[in-house]
Amino acid sequence: MLTMTKRKSPIEKLELHITEIELMDQVAELTRKNQYLQKMLDTAHEEALRNKKQIDALRHYNSHQVRSILSRIWGMAYVLKFSKTMEEVKEMSDIMISETQALDEVVRKVNSKLIDMDNNAEA
Repeated sequence: MLTMTKRKSPIEKLELHITEIELMDQVAELTRKNQYLQKMLDTAHEEALRNKKQIDALRHYNSHQVRSILSRIWGMAYVLKFSKTMEEVKEMSDIMISETQALDEVVRKVNSKLIDMDNNAEA
């Protein structure tokens, strides 16, 4: 059975054409929004990678600098506990003072790096 297609009137053709233009405009707008969102996502991803690298560097610094000084202080405290002479106590106390100053400096550097990370994140 043959079906006859109805011819569209000029007004119907114009309405269809207008609808097609509106749809193309909507597609273009969605494409622009998608590109903008993709750019924002890429920027956030890059920032996350930078933050991860900074955190990894701080973790490495902490494990090698802070922990080494802390281990020395801990060892000296143990030796101090079993010292028999005042000379040994004084010597260990002097070394412990020096090591705690070194630890203070390392902690200050870590804090400075954390502040820099925070300031960079805000910028």
